[in-house]
Formats: sequence, C-alpha cells, structure tokens
Amino acid sequence: MADLRGARARAVLIGTGCATGSPGADGLDAIPAVRTTLADLAAVLVERCGMAAGNVRVLLDPAQPFAFGEALAEETAAAEDALLIYFCGHGLVSLDGDLYLATAATDRRAGYLAHTAAPYAQVRNAVLESPARVKIVVLDCCYSGRAFTTLGNTAGTEATGLSRIHGGYVLTAAGANEAALAPIGERHTAFGGELIRLLTEGDPDGPRDLTLQHVHAYLREMLLARGFPRPRRLATEVADGFVLAPNPAYRLGGDQDGREDSAAATGAADVCPYRGLAAFDVGDTAWFFGRTRETREVLDRIGKAQPGDPPLVLVGPSGVGKSSLIRAGVAAGLARGDFGGVERTPVLMTPGPRPLSALYTALGDRGTAPVLLVVDQFEEIFTECADPEDRESFVAALTGGLGDAVVLLGLRADFYRHCLAFPALREALERNQVLLGPLSGDELGTAVQAPAAAAGLTLQAGLVPIVLQDVQAQAEALAADRGDGLDLQQGEVLPLLAHALRETWAHRRGRLLTVTGYARSGRVARAVETSAEQVHAGLDEPGRAVLRTLVLRMAAVGEGTAITRRLVPRETLLDDLGPGAEPVLDALVAAGLVVVDGDALGLAHSAVLQAWPRLRAWLEEGRQSLLVRRSLAAAAERWQQADRRPNLLYRGTRLALAGELAGPDEPPLPALSREFLDASTARRRRTRRRLVAVATAAVLVAGTSVAILTRDLWSGPCPRGLQPSNSVSFGDECVGVTDGSYVFRPELVAVERRIAEENQRVGGSAVTVAFLAPFPVAGTGALTVDSMRHQLEGAYTAQVEANRSEPRVKLLLANTGASGAAWEPVVGQLVSSDPVGVIGLGASSASTLEAVRALSERGLPVVAGIATADDFDATTLPGVVRVRPANRQLVAVMSRYVATQAQWRPRVLVADGDAGNLYARSLRADIAEELGRRSGPLETFSYLSGNASPAGFAVVTQGICATRAESVFFAGRAADLPAFLASVAARSCTDPVEVYVPESVEEHLGTELRAELAAGKVSVTAFVPAGWSALPGPDGETSPRYQRYRQAFAGTGADPAGAAAADAISLHDALVTMVTAYRTAPKGRYSGATAARTQLGNLHGPLSVPGAEEDLRFTERGTPDRQTVGIIRYTEGKPGQRIAIEHIS
Repeated sequence: MADLRGARARAVLIGTGCATGSPGADGLDAIPAVRTTLADLAAVLVERCGMAAGNVRVLLDPAQPFAFGEALAEETAAAEDALLIYFCGHGLVSLDGDLYLATAATDRRAGYLAHTAAPYAQVRNAVLESPARVKIVVLDCCYSGRAFTTLGNTAGTEATGLSRIHGGYVLTAAGANEAALAPIGERHTAFGGELIRLLTEGDPDGPRDLTLQHVHAYLREMLLARGFPRPRRLATEVADGFVLAPNPAYRLGGDQDGREDSAAATGAADVCPYRGLAAFDVGDTAWFFGRTRETREVLDRIGKAQPGDPPLVLVGPSGVGKSSLIRAGVAAGLARGDFGGVERTPVLMTPGPRPLSALYTALGDRGTAPVLLVVDQFEEIFTECADPEDRESFVAALTGGLGDAVVLLGLRADFYRHCLAFPALREALERNQVLLGPLSGDELGTAVQAPAAAAGLTLQAGLVPIVLQDVQAQAEALAADRGDGLDLQQGEVLPLLAHALRETWAHRRGRLLTVTGYARSGRVARAVETSAEQVHAGLDEPGRAVLRTLVLRMAAVGEGTAITRRLVPRETLLDDLGPGAEPVLDALVAAGLVVVDGDALGLAHSAVLQAWPRLRAWLEEGRQSLLVRRSLAAAAERWQQADRRPNLLYRGTRLALAGELAGPDEPPLPALSREFLDASTARRRRTRRRLVAVATAAVLVAGTSVAILTRDLWSGPCPRGLQPSNSVSFGDECVGVTDGSYVFRPELVAVERRIAEENQRVGGSAVTVAFLAPFPVAGTGALTVDSMRHQLEGAYTAQVEANRSEPRVKLLLANTGASGAAWEPVVGQLVSSDPVGVIGLGASSASTLEAVRALSERGLPVVAGIATADDFDATTLPGVVRVRPANRQLVAVMSRYVATQAQWRPRVLVADGDAGNLYARSLRADIAEELGRRSGPLETFSYLSGNASPAGFAVVTQGICATRAESVFFAGRAADLPAFLASVAARSCTDPVEVYVPESVEEHLGTELRAELAAGKVSVTAFVPAGWSALPGPDGETSPRYQRYRQAFAGTGADPAGAAAADAISLHDALVTMVTAYRTAPKGRYSGATAARTQLGNLHGPLSVPGAEEDLRFTERGTPDRQTVGIIRYTEGKPGQRIAIEHIS
C-alpha cells in the first residue's frame, strides 16, 4: 500500500501566522498557533510517517504570493511518489467567490487582495503539473471548502474536478462558508492539533494503518464532537487508500472494522462503572473516584466528634455529589475503620413526609455499637414534610442529643436559609459545616477515567478532552443563563455527565468507550433529554399520559418555589393508573431516570427536573397544581388519621383550588386525596352539577351552530393546485399556494379577490413574493380571522404602492393549514414557484420555525411580519429578518420603563405554559431574566392557552391576590388577554393592579371589558412596536408618515379603521422591506431570490426601508434597529393614550 516513506515523496507545509499587511493596510490578525502547528506537523511527518527530513519543507509567513508559488513549484517538481501540500492560516474570499490564501503581505482593501494573497489556483496548478502518483492537499483555513469547486481547470462539480486529477485528494478544515478555528491559547489549530494527535497517539479503534479515508472519518468524528466545523474531503479511490502512518494504538484482535459488536461478543465487562443519575452507594466504592480529599475531611471530623455535639452538616449545591460521598465515601470508610480505630455503625435515612417516624424506624435496630446517624437529603423536611410540628420535633431530636450517636446531615445549598430559622441548626451551620465544592480539573478527569480503568474498559483517544470541554461549556451556559458563579453550576452538570457516561457505556464497542457512543448518548448537555425522549417516543398516547402522571407524582413543590424530586411508595405511585402503568415505570427505571429504593420509587436525580425540557414544561404548567396537590395530600392524611372527622374537610377557597385537580385534563389523584376531595364537595355537589349542566348545554348549542356553518361553507373538493390538509383538529381545509383566485376563508373574500385582481393586472412579467401563513379555520389555530384579514390588507396596500414602479409585484398566498402542520409540502410547492422572497409566516410556533428553517436552507429570503420569538434569529437562520422587534428587545424596553416607576413591586409573571408556543416561551424567559436581574426572581403563574377563559385563569388570579401583586407581566398571546383581564377585574382582592404587555392590545379591549377593568382597578400598559402612531400622544399629535399610509390603506377599498391594526402595519412593512431589498440589490451581480437575500443584510445605515410609521433598519441578527416603541396606557375605562416613546437599543 502506498505511503509517505518513499524517497521521492515530498511535503511542503506553508503557513501565515503573523499579522499581515504594511502600515495603513487592512491586514489580518496574527495566529500564533500556525507556527507551532507547522513545526510539530513537520516533526510528525518525519518521526511517525517515515518521511526523510530533507523531503519536508516548511515555509512560514511567505512574504509575497510569489514566494508562496515558488515553494509550491519547487516541491511539486521533485515529487514523484507522493505530494503533500498543507496550508495553515487565513483563508479569504474575493468578490468573485474565489478562495485566496494569506501571505505576510495580504491586504484586504478593495483591489489589493488579488496582488497580496495567493490564489488557490496556484495550488490547483501545482497539483495539475505534478508528476506524483498521489497528490494530497490539506487546507487548514477559513472557507477552505471552496477548494472543491476550483480543483479542476474551471468551477464545476466534485466529479468534474476529480476527473482532471488522477490520484487527487483534498481535505479541508471547514466548509465553503465556514471559519476554521484556532482556539486562543492552544498550541495548535483545532484541525491541525487533532491531526497531529491522531498521527502521534493513534486510534485504538482504528485499522492497522491510518489511511486518508480513516483520517478524514476520525477527524470528522472528533472535531464535530468538540463543536468545531466538519472537515470535508474530495478524493479519488486511489488516494483514499493512501497510508499516512502506521496506527500506533492498533490493537491486535480488536474491533478494527468499525462494527459495533455487542459486549457479549467481545467479552467486555457487563457491569457499568458509572452510576448515571443515581448516587453511588456503599457497595459502589470500586467505582467511586475524585473525592478522596473531601471524604478524608469528613471522616476526620466524625472521628473527633462527641455525642451531643451539633450535627456535622455537609453542604453543597444539587448534583455536586453529597449523597455519593456520604454513602460510597463516608459510610464505606466507616465500615473499613478509616479514622483512628473509632468504630461507629452508619445508619442512613432520609426524612420523607414524616421525618420523626422515619427517625424512630431507622434507630430501632441499631444494636449496641456507637452510631453515626446520616440524614441524607435533609432538605426533605421542607419539601416533603407538610406538618410544622413534625418538622420541629425532628430537628429537636437531632440537635438535642441521641444518646451516643453522632449526626451527619447532607443539605442542599439552596435550602441553607431555611435552616437558619431553627437556632440549633444555625449553630450547627456556624460551628460544624463542611462545604462540598466542585471537582477540580484533575479530579474531574479522574472521575471520568478511573472507573473505566477499574472495569477493564478503554476510553477512545480524544474522548476525555471532549467530555471535559462539554462539562465546562455546560457549566458556563448555566452560569450565563442564571447569573450565578461558574462553581455553583458544576453541581448541576455532574449528574448530566454521569448519565452521559452511563449511556456511552451502553453504546460501547467491546471494551472501548467511543466518541460516537458519547455523541449518541446526547453528550453532557442532552443525555438526560435523549433518554427521556426515547422513553416518550416509545409509548402510545395513553402511555404518554401515564408517563406524565408518574413523573409529576415524583416531583414535589416545597416552601418557596423550589421543585424537588421525592420518593413515592409504589402503590401510591401506580394508584388508579391501570395495568399499563407498570411497563411505563419499568422503562423509566431501565433508562436510568427513576430509581427504586425498597418499596418506593423516585426520579434518579433532581437534575431530571431541569434537563428534560418536556418535564420542565409539564412542571411549569402544573406548578400551582403541584402545590395544591401537596397540601391536599397532607390534609387527607390528617383527615384519615383523625378517623375522617368532618370538621377537617376543605371549604371555601381551599376547596375551590383543590377542585381544579379533579378536571378531566388533570392527572388522577391518589385514592385518599380523591376520597377526601369527594367528601369535601359532597355538600355542594348538586349546585355544581346544575352549573355544569347549564354550561354544557350552552357549549353544545354554540358547537352545533359552528358545525352547521362550517359544513355549509366547506363542501366540495379542493381545486387544482391545492390539497386537503386531512387535519384531525381542523377538518377538510385546503392548503397550498394560490394567486388569490381561491379564497381560503369566506371572511377574507374581499381582500383575497383584490389581491387576485392586482395579480392579474400586473401580468406575468412581475416578480413574485409569497405570503406564507397558517390561515385560520372558524377562529381556530394560532391566528384569528381578524388578524389574517388585517395582515392581508396591509400586504395588499404595500403591493398596490409598490406597483406604481418597476419591477411590479405579484403576491401569492400560501396556506400551511390552521395548525401550520402542512408547512413541508406547501414550502416545496412554494419553492417551485420561484418567488424572490417570502413574507408573513404567522405566529411564533414550532411549525413556523420549521418552515422558516426550510426556506432559509433553500436560499429564499424571509421577512417575518408578526413572529417575534427569539428563535427567529438571522445568526442561525440566514436570510431572515423581521419587522417587529424580538421579544428580548421589547422586554428590555419594558424593563427600562418599569424601573422608573415607583409602584412596581410586588410583582408576578403570568405566562402561557404551552411548550410549543415559541412566542410565549421566549417571552417568559426574557421577562424572568431581565426583570429578575433588576430586582430578583418573579413569582410565576402558568396557564394554558387552550384553557384561556376567565374560569381558566381563576387559579392565577387567586395567586395574584395571595402575593398582593401590584404589577403583573403578561407573557402570552394578546388573544388570551381579554379572558385574563376579565378574571383579574373580578378578583377577590381590591388592590390596584397594573398589567404590562409587550405588544399591541388595542383590538382586544372592547368597551365592556374596559368598563370591567375600571371597576376592578386594573390598568394596562402596552409596549407597541407597530400601530403606536394610530393613537394620539398627550398633545393629540400623530405621525405624518402614518397618515400617508392610512390614506393609501383606505384607497384600497378596505375599512379605513383596519389601518390602525398592528398586524396590518407589520405586513405592509414586511412586503415593503422585501421589495426594497430586491429593487436596491446591485444589478447584474445577483438575480431573483439571491439578490433579495443578499440585500436584506445591507438594510442598515443610509439604506433604510420606508415603513408605515418610520424608516426601518435592521441589525446583523435580522431584528429592527432603533425602532420606535410606543408606550400605551389604558386606565379608568378610557381609550388608550400614548404616554411615552422609547427606542429599541
């Protein structure tokens, strides 16, 4: 097999690592790693690849392109067996899209690049002219993937390039539009360092010889796992099998062919050395590493302790390993007599819901030997125990002396302040605490590697650095997200790491833990989510409902707002769930998400509560429900113990709150709680039944009317070019693309026909823009019919205005169905119609995001009209802009304004808990972060948009009264606002309330609702990025620009009042933005969608868009820049008045 050891093989390594250009030039920054990468690679080529030292040439910082080309020419002429060209440094792209390689003279000013940087054509020509049988080009630079289209004599396909160079091979560090990376402070570039590491250390899972094919596969796997760009290759069959070096890590008889053989087939150990989310226990000492120092300290403190001393308190954040240290470290150390010969028998317990009873049970069989009483998860006295007397008695017993026992408590750090309420615990914390901090870098490495070694397993080269990098990155992400110190977050990351390692072991190859297996686990950040979603995906709908109930029953809301896990007796956990619950529970246990402790089960770690987004959404939806369930269970237990005395039953408000738990959409209650609630409601059951019957009759009558209307309007098949959506929720609606000749909704007939007429008038020579949205059905879906009509009227106004100039605009209408679920076929149909761009999109839903991603990937520019969720960002969705500010921008304005108000505390956040509502989800996160950063966490109450009625908000408004909130921040769709405000207006408390809403609410506040708000002392302040001009300011002024837009709107034949609708203004501005981008794009250079997409990124500075209210400019993220936001206040039942104007910063 051919390799580099031949006497006529040549390698030329060229790199530019210095700062480039002469004084006054637009040069490039220095890359120190270039020098060391080339030096080390040259040494490896000699020492590992067998090349003669004289056959390896290094050219560092070539002065000019001529020096670059001269070196190439000399070495390529001398190569006969093999030629290796390696470039490391800056890659640049010319205006024509060609790749250039930097020299020391490189100057990026216009007209200079071609004369100061080496064109890749030099490399191409050298390869073409070389007599070598194998010609290898390796480019470790930005945009290196562009080499693939210039490998041949002219640009073309990969196959065309290969046909011109027999034995050719190109390996690049990045794609055509990607930057290659050189991490700051590292000795090597990311790509070069991984290549050097492979050639030096080898691949234990690789073949005997490291061929170019294997090198590419290995680098791709490793670099992707570390978050670096994916290397690309272009090769002939001859070159793919070329050997760079022998594999120094080759294992004779190992799994060398890439097959993932089973553990049994290769004789690998069947015992996983990683505990996953579960804590290490006394019997797991063989796998417990990284905490030697802390274990020693705790054992020493126990050895010196005397009976009657304050308890020793081991304090640390969740996930840092307190339980593992207590069990596999301290308890096991006691069993071995690891402190001065003092003998104590460890007795382990957790408090649970009845801690005093648990204490007596634990100490009942202790024998005569001195005892170390270990109370793990001491915080359960606050999260599980609902009886204050039981809690106080338990604390008194632990701190008042338990004979000859010494007491050790394991306490989660976020419950530290709870303990300070007890003087004896405060003394223990002051005198006798041990802080368990994060693992050091060396300790973390030991915790990853040592268990594998103890089990006879091997870690693939490169796996440990990737894992440790992920741990650091995840900790940094959590710290940034929550504003805490980095050390506090490692505790949350360690359980995720442990689970990722457990899953990596499950995907092992024989005895080898691989990078691929680690990637399949979901890595540190998503391993728990991956396992949980696999369980969820494997269930049918009834099974998923059971899953939701099970995991919620294993979560507890304690004092304050903290949510923790809890152990639940199996019988209670499975109560009333039927025989299908056992397999679901078994699947959770098998996935490592749930642990069994005697006859009880619980989530394996509290990290599951945060790391599984679906569960997090369930918890947010049901946080208030969990609190009520906890209180209900405790009350039912007291009722049972008191022989079911009637005076202990619920009444009034408590009964009303608990009654919500009996709804059909709620998980079933445990038997005792259900019996207690049934007994409590017995006295008013007849009244409740009568009310339910009346409400049901009203709903049935309304439903019958809607059904008759719908059937009459939607009879007949879809016309040609459209297809039925087959939607279960919305019936036989038609989806697809039309020019307006088909009317999707009868309420939209006037505006759709005007659009069709305008399209017919401009003829076939016009450019096409598509309006894409989920058209509503009978008021259902993410958008209302009124909203859709306003959007179409605004877009039509812009179309008519645009068609006074050339090129004229044809507007297509593309319906993805009321749910948006038909986006995929509609986007496909839309792309085939060749529009210059797409506007609209509708609300910020998951299906909208998928549609936008598909459009972006197909090169179509998109201008979103009303989508404001932070997910729609041009940095991740190239070619996407939006005319309304992102949620984070509006929230920043709201936060600045609210901070100037004197009466804004206490405050709460009311948020839609629907995880699929991207708008509400990101708005909730932005408000919690921004307002929380200014003045601490907000009390949060969740609702579901599907239950957005005054009755559905009852629990929320009771929470507002309970907190005596004066300021309420609303994170939901404006359509849900009337029901919420009506519920707030009818609340039982009388303190004035200000509701802050970061969007227009004008069309949702009718006269009757405003009167209710006045009576209920409720004011509303809206932050309006579109439609603000329609409302006069304190002096009655309005915007002249808006007046011109309003006249144009009225001239289309639409109701002039509709001009003020924010949705009309937004879609007017969306179409104007797309038309402006297309018309101002440089002529001749680009055309069609490419022209519009390119120019969208240039709409800033002097190049602006004439919007309905003001000129629009956009940031690099595709969001509005310096856009005006009107602050509108509605109070005392009066129309809204603009009280201030702010600007997006």
